[in-house]
Amino acid sequence: MNDIWSRGPRARRWIMAAEALSGLVLTGLSLSVMSGQQGSGWGVAASVAIFIAFLVRRHTLRLTFVLAAAGGIMQLLDPHAFIIFGDFLYAPICAEFGVHRDARVRRLGLAAAVAAAVTPAAVIMPQLILDAPAPPHWATALGLCVMFAGAAAIVSVGGWAWGYLRLQQRLRVESAIAAQLSDAERVRLEQTAAQSAFREQIAAEMHDVVGHSWAVVAAQADGARYAMRTSPEIAERALETIADVARTSITELRQILRQLRYSEGVEGQIGAEQQSALLDRMRSAGMTIDFAETGEPPASQQIRLTAYRALTESLTNALKHGDLRAPVHVRLEWNSGFTLDVENRVAACSRLPGSGLGIVGLRDRARSLGGDLVTTTDGGTWRVHVDVPDAGRARLETTGSAADTPVTPTHADPPSSKAMATEASSEARTADEPSVATTATRRPASPLTTTPTSEESS
Repeated sequence: MNDIWSRGPRARRWIMAAEALSGLVLTGLSLSVMSGQQGSGWGVAASVAIFIAFLVRRHTLRLTFVLAAAGGIMQLLDPHAFIIFGDFLYAPICAEFGVHRDARVRRLGLAAAVAAAVTPAAVIMPQLILDAPAPPHWATALGLCVMFAGAAAIVSVGGWAWGYLRLQQRLRVESAIAAQLSDAERVRLEQTAAQSAFREQIAAEMHDVVGHSWAVVAAQADGARYAMRTSPEIAERALETIADVARTSITELRQILRQLRYSEGVEGQIGAEQQSALLDRMRSAGMTIDFAETGEPPASQQIRLTAYRALTESLTNALKHGDLRAPVHVRLEWNSGFTLDVENRVAACSRLPGSGLGIVGLRDRARSLGGDLVTTTDGGTWRVHVDVPDAGRARLETTGSAADTPVTPTHADPPSSKAMATEASSEARTADEPSVATTATRRPASPLTTTPTSEESS
């Protein structure tokens, strides 16, 4: 059988030697029986042909088929050349055809095995019975022919069937191994996708925390620098705000790093207190915020965290790129999900650079909950609209995590001031613009500083 090739070289040599010895023994017994019979020449030739076919069956099926067929035909030419023991070698020869993977080869082997079982019983046995000194009764002769056909079928067809069963067993084992490999590959891909989604979620959290914190720190530091000589108390409050923001950021970063180390989901306990602290920080940085909130926040912490991050990113963009002399209008409506609208004026240039990842990550958050984020500009006004409907909460409760299939963020740079000026006249801006367009470089207007003069603005 072909299984011999799966063994080691030494085992293969021992098996092939044992097979050759057994074939030689059967051939020798056949030759010894025919040594004194008439027509032994055909029998000797048939025995040698079958023995060679037995030896080469694993190497070339064509030569095996030719030699095995020749051995059978030689025995049909003279009934007295019939070899009893040598014909047992047809069993492993037919088995080699039954175990072949090509269906055409298997069909050919089965047809040859059936012919080897029927033809001798129909040709050789009747002649031997008729040549006997006292021919038996026709019923006895028929029974002898049937018995001979049955014995030949056990050797030839039985050998083919044994090879075919071995093939089916091998295919079942290969199918089971392939299924295990497929399951292992599927699990690996799922783990890879989950790890990628988790990394993207952590990256979005880090961006939200770091981007917001440093924007506030930069604005407060500028204000403290200008108020240090004229209003020390204002500068002191600015430094207190910087310290408070730094401590809050460190706490949030430690929580994110702990989640990254232990592969926990990104969660957060967000409520009215954190939202009020965010608004106070932004107002202390020089922003005038017109805030209106309706409805009751849902119980889902993931939805509340997404709303908080959306508000944080929108206000941070307004601080970095907006005109702080104009108020920022915020409308937050709670339902089963939430709807957030933030509108602010943009200046000629950014005070701080932007990577464009904030809006992209925010859009990913909204889409992971079944919602979406749209940004537009109109006449120098930047608008952010985030809508997470009921479907987002239903999906969250079904999957257990809002960020199970995040959209891969596209790294894009914020539009330049010239591009913003060109696109300001359009009625709608595509949702793929990642960050807020920016305004003229100037020191932020805040309670910590006076309104910038024309020299400062320039």
